Amino acid sequence: MTGKNDNGRYGGLQLANEYCIMRHGQSQANIGRFICSSPNEGLGSCGLTPEGFRQVSEAVSRYFSGVRDIVVCSSDFMRARQTAETVAECVKVERIVLTPLLRERFFGEYDGGDDTLYAEVWKADSGNPENRAAGVESPAAVRNRALAAVRGCENDYSGKTILLVSHGDILQILFATFLGLSPDRHREIVPIINAEIRGLVPSGSLCLEEPE
Repeated sequence: MTGKNDNGRYGGLQLANEYCIMRHGQSQANIGRFICSSPNEGLGSCGLTPEGFRQVSEAVSRYFSGVRDIVVCSSDFMRARQTAETVAECVKVERIVLTPLLRERFFGEYDGGDDTLYAEVWKADSGNPENRAAGVESPAAVRNRALAAVRGCENDYSGKTILLVSHGDILQILFATFLGLSPDRHREIVPIINAEIRGLVPSGSLCLEEPE
């Protein structure tokens, strides 16, 4: 895991907790190759496959061996919620918190469509953090709610390992933001695969304050 340096700081920003991200395990939408981004579908369907449960168990047992004081903050979509619950079955966690702030990015007119349509959205994102073409949620909006989830954890906890369980695009955008990149550059980051866990280390330019 990524640890604090000798001054107890990550990059240039003082954080009260250590943060990791985890993408949900393989889901029914993944194997069906369709986009499931609407709460109408995501909250009650598109859950994990048997392989998805296995992926989560394996990743968590390996990554969090011996780690204590874990709090899981998760998207409330079924596939993320099941991932969070599986985490708690594998390692001891203090609490699971479900939040709409970590939901899948909404893909507008592409919701329910073939997953090859992601590429069109990502192409439109490049150079345009406010991209809302076809009714998609903009990278900037996704970044803002992801950072709001982190702020909430900073307000509520101290000295914990916070595992943020969420979805591909929002985690790509959050990871890019911690690196100091504009949210429209999220596809420059190596893609986060199902059940992958990564430590978040903020750059000196990261700011958790709400945008004006």
